[in-house]
Amino acid sequence: MIDKSDFLSKLLLLIFCWLWSFGWSQQETIFSLYRVLKLIASQPTTFSLSDFTGIRKVVIKKFNTLYYRQKEDRIEIISFFSNRQNPDKLEKLL
Repeated sequence: MIDKSDFLSKLLLLIFCWLWSFGWSQQETIFSLYRVLKLIASQPTTFSLSDFTGIRKVVIKKFNTLYYRQKEDRIEIISFFSNRQNPDKLEKLL
């Protein structure tokens, strides 16, 4: 069994490195993402269901939405979507 806090720490490090590689250094948004992921890890049904079956969404900042789903004993992050993109692109991702 994977320790949730250890897994979350490694996941966050991976996400932050990925964001940093794109020149994304907005600390406030990164800390918001951290708080949201921590909440999802402890209470996955906290956020509302999206228009897509079984997929939940949470707005990180007005320009970014995280889509995820709960599968048995794990959380799958489906997309970290920029809301400035064409919404039709989201349908293809989900």
